[in-house]
Amino acid sequence: MTKVKYWRLLTRADWVLAFVLAALTALSYGWAWNGSQEAGSQAVIFVGEKKVGVYPLDQPRTIKLQGTQGEATLEIKDGKIRMLSSPCRQHICLQMGWAGHNGELIACLPNKILVKVSGGPEPEQELDALAR
Repeated sequence: MTKVKYWRLLTRADWVLAFVLAALTALSYGWAWNGSQEAGSQAVIFVGEKKVGVYPLDQPRTIKLQGTQGEATLEIKDGKIRMLSSPCRQHICLQMGWAGHNGELIACLPNKILVKVSGGPEPEQELDALAR
C-alpha cells in the first residue's frame, strides 16, 4: 500500500488561502494586544463594594489591606502595582502580575479585593459589575 502525500493534493489556491488566514490571524493578535494602551496614573482599590483608597502609581510603596479572609499586601513600583501576598488558597491574584495600563485589573475574589488602574483615557470596555 502506498502512502498518499496529502500536501500534494492542495492546489495553489489552497496555499494562498492558508497563507492569507495565517496572516490575518497574526494581524488580529497584534491588534488585540496593541502596545499603545495608555499608562495609568493611579490605582483605585476596593474591598467588597467599598472604595478604600486611591494611590498614585508614581510613588513606590507597600499597601496592607484587610480583606474578608485576612491581610493582603500590594506593592507599587515603577508606575505599576501588583499583589505581593494574599491569604487566598489558589493565589491567582499573585499570578496576575503587574498592572500599569489604564483599565487593567487585579482581583482577589476570595478575599474580595479589586484593584483598578485608571487615570488615562478610558478603554472601550468598562467593568460592568463586581463579583460577590
